[in-house]
Amino acid sequence: MQLIREAGARKQVGSPLKRFEDHRLITGRTSFLDDISLPGLLHAVFVRSPHPHARIRRIDFTRVRGLDSVKAILTGHDVVRMSKPLPIIWHLPGMRVPSHYGLAHVEVNHVGEAVVALAAEDKYAAEDAKELVDVEYESLKPVVDVEEAVGDGAALVHEELPDNICYRYKLVGGEPEQVIKSSDVVLHEELRVQRLAASPMEARGVIASYNPSSDILTVWSSTQFPHVLKTWLADVLRHPDNRLRVIAPDVGGAFGVKGEVFPEEVVVPLLSMKVGRPVKWVSTRHEDFVSSTHARDVRAEVEAGFSRDGKLKALDVKLTADFGAYLHVFTAGGPFITAHSIPGPYKCDHVKVDATAVFTNKVPVSAYRGFGQPEAAFIMERLMDIAADELELDPAEIRFRNLLQPSDMPYKASTGVRYDSGDYPGLLRKALSLIGYEGRSKQVNGRRLGFGISFYTETTGFAPSRLFHEDGLLMGGYESARVVATPSGKVEVAIGASPHGQGLATAISQICSDILGVSPADVSVMHGDTSTTPYGHGTFGSRSLVVAGTAVARAATAVREKILTIASHLLECRREHLELKAGRIVCQSNGREIPFKDLARMAYLAYNLPPGTEPGLEATVYNDPAGLPQSYGAHVCLVELDPATAEWRIVKYVVVHDAGVLVNPLIAEGQTHGGTLQGIAQAVLEEIVYDKNGQILTSSFMDYLIPSAVEAPSIEFHYQETPSPLNIIGAKGLGEGGTIIAPACLVNALCNSSGGKFNTTPVKHEKLLAVLNKIV
Repeated sequence: MQLIREAGARKQVGSPLKRFEDHRLITGRTSFLDDISLPGLLHAVFVRSPHPHARIRRIDFTRVRGLDSVKAILTGHDVVRMSKPLPIIWHLPGMRVPSHYGLAHVEVNHVGEAVVALAAEDKYAAEDAKELVDVEYESLKPVVDVEEAVGDGAALVHEELPDNICYRYKLVGGEPEQVIKSSDVVLHEELRVQRLAASPMEARGVIASYNPSSDILTVWSSTQFPHVLKTWLADVLRHPDNRLRVIAPDVGGAFGVKGEVFPEEVVVPLLSMKVGRPVKWVSTRHEDFVSSTHARDVRAEVEAGFSRDGKLKALDVKLTADFGAYLHVFTAGGPFITAHSIPGPYKCDHVKVDATAVFTNKVPVSAYRGFGQPEAAFIMERLMDIAADELELDPAEIRFRNLLQPSDMPYKASTGVRYDSGDYPGLLRKALSLIGYEGRSKQVNGRRLGFGISFYTETTGFAPSRLFHEDGLLMGGYESARVVATPSGKVEVAIGASPHGQGLATAISQICSDILGVSPADVSVMHGDTSTTPYGHGTFGSRSLVVAGTAVARAATAVREKILTIASHLLECRREHLELKAGRIVCQSNGREIPFKDLARMAYLAYNLPPGTEPGLEATVYNDPAGLPQSYGAHVCLVELDPATAEWRIVKYVVVHDAGVLVNPLIAEGQTHGGTLQGIAQAVLEEIVYDKNGQILTSSFMDYLIPSAVEAPSIEFHYQETPSPLNIIGAKGLGEGGTIIAPACLVNALCNSSGGKFNTTPVKHEKLLAVLNKIV
């Protein structure tokens, strides 16, 4: 299928169409979860632990039971009796799994863990009733620091486990230890990426409505994967999946944090099943900080061997990941992905990564935009700048000496990671030229100017089902699409993926337009309802367009083939002489034509179809990807720093990205802008902080600093196109790229402008000022 891959054959693919979704979103004509109201709706609240680690001694409902407004109460013991533990999809060898239910029933293991659930007639009554629940705790010693957690005599986060280690994972390619010993220069570096919160604009929420007469349970959730959520809810609730429906309404951002099966998504249905009425819960922002998953929180000890001419010879990386109190659906995968994302875009035949995942009494971590890859990129890009300084090389030059070359493609690293296509040096040269790169740093009019360079690869299009199975995931990696040309000549598309702001419906309309020859405005895209869409695995891992878009392209191609068969019959024209364009099917040899809508009508009337042709125009495809396309890119920024005050600003920020065929460059640019700003925030602003007693100190936007328009720099977006050979579109994912690499870019610029060495994020003002004042 060359209609999309070949630039000359494209019409709508590659066009910067404005997103069709935006009009209803910005005019308030959409429906987010909290907009939904059902007859007889009750409102749920959760009593949450104020302690990081404690036994639950007693729960007293004396002051609550007399309240007429309270219709249902659940405790941890109720939940244990009524449901299974929360599911874990990603399993690694030797992984220890502590018990984790929808409500704590014996002890609590982080501040914010839910202990009691209440459902009342209105939200205010529920909040008032929550304050009347008396929970008696016996405080236990919290484990807050990972080094403390793995030390001799450490207190246990979970008494059922022998220690606080969740798992150890080792990845080895080549002979890194021997090669490091023989290297000309050996670097020893310690790095840390802080704990973060995804903080989507819309907090989490769930509504459940159980019909006792039909035994049908309907769940609305602000989720990234309604079909996967349905599968696991049916299992955890012990409810038949053919009597369970999950609906994802419009979702106001997710960034990975809503790709989970959270305690509330189990407990709210249990409340509805208990009382026989619909129940709604919507998180407050404070609750989101203490009950949603956190992210990152990884430390690295690195040995890197270089030759005197700047060639990276070997890497030995020790990772320690703070998992928090429990495992969620994808928690285990973070360090695994980090390990496999090293050394990224650079050729290095000798690599060893030892990863240790540790339990502490904090909110659990799990997926957040980039998931595991930002940590690897930060390690590699700081190493490149540090090595350049040590070897007295330009930071750009050392990268050129180590980047994979176009002639290397397709390339298989010693760690087993595969790279499909690309021109890495050419893209970096383009980025440097666009920003006017002049070397590491200089001083102008008393101000210090410093360039920051970062280069990365992003593994996208997760993932072949076989690969998911080999890596320990209990889910498939395929996506589905049903494409229907209706009797009126419109096109309906239903997909199993469930976007939450990516503009996927617009991009899919463009794909269908080029394949079927219709206007993108005549294509409607349905998603999010498990009763009306084919089974799919959701939106995460930069996979929506690559995997679901390919499914749509294949299904649309099947419909196209049937259209050509019918048109050949009706127009008395050979198939190879037919062309679909502008809503018509035209025979190039005899000049006859038929409007698309007339042919569609004939397909459903069915009285004059070719022999053996079934009525209708419809195709369903389940697309299991052939591999993982590697997108890549360079970020280069110029920072101006005042050495007297440590105040700084980004003078210019350039992004050059290669994501294969860009279906919609405008959407790609928007995704890159948003991701880059999140990465900048990781570099200098955002951080979840706990005190030594396990209390979270950053549980609101007063303390957890997300960037606003004031902090957002102007970001120049450019791209080059190297189609991926792994799918018929030629696309690679790009949704996470900016978040993956922007932290290293800005940190390198701050190091070069200040003369400091910052291996820990965020780089806050006091760190810069200390360096400038020569204070260690």
